[in-house]
Amino acid sequence: MSNSIKVPVVYVVLKKPRTVAAVLSLAQAIEAAMAANAVTFPSPVPTMVQFSSDIAGANAAESTAKTRTKGAAAARNAKLAIVLEDMSQLRGYVQVVANQAPTNAAAIAASAGMLLRKQPVRSQNDVNVTQAVSGSVKVMARVGTKQKQSHEWQYSVDGGKTWLALPPTTQAKTTITGITPGVTVEVQHRAITGTGLTPWSDAASLMVS
Repeated sequence: MSNSIKVPVVYVVLKKPRTVAAVLSLAQAIEAAMAANAVTFPSPVPTMVQFSSDIAGANAAESTAKTRTKGAAAARNAKLAIVLEDMSQLRGYVQVVANQAPTNAAAIAASAGMLLRKQPVRSQNDVNVTQAVSGSVKVMARVGTKQKQSHEWQYSVDGGKTWLALPPTTQAKTTITGITPGVTVEVQHRAITGTGLTPWSDAASLMVS
């Protein structure tokens, strides 16, 4: 029996400023926000202690760079790169937290000093997932009347944290095998047309038996 469920897809983003001072200001805002909401973000990577230390190092290096000492700008840039990598990792961590409660994702992102990317206009491709044999599901996409050249598929078995690509098909259907019974699989579809790729569909999910 079909049990397809529309799952909201969320994308946490950082609006990275262009100047050094603005980047450091944003980093400090993220650190303060996540530290104040430690219950929501209990195990960030990197830790807030490490992130705060990296920010302090970059701030000190920026102060030295302003003196125009030889090599100071390069040293500042190296410290800034560490902070930017920290921010990227923290964005990924917040993304995981938001995926666990997609209907509350905007508030979760805001509580980390981050934003949600504006949802793209979705295609009208409705995905339907049905049980096949044990550990296997059949997937079909309703693609409308516009002729499609081929179809791409991806699926997740960990709540949308990671997505695995399936082989493209020439028809709007495919089969996923080797799924552990009791696991919920989420599937997305997009079509390749003469004008390019359609957006990924909303995910449909099914607990596999």
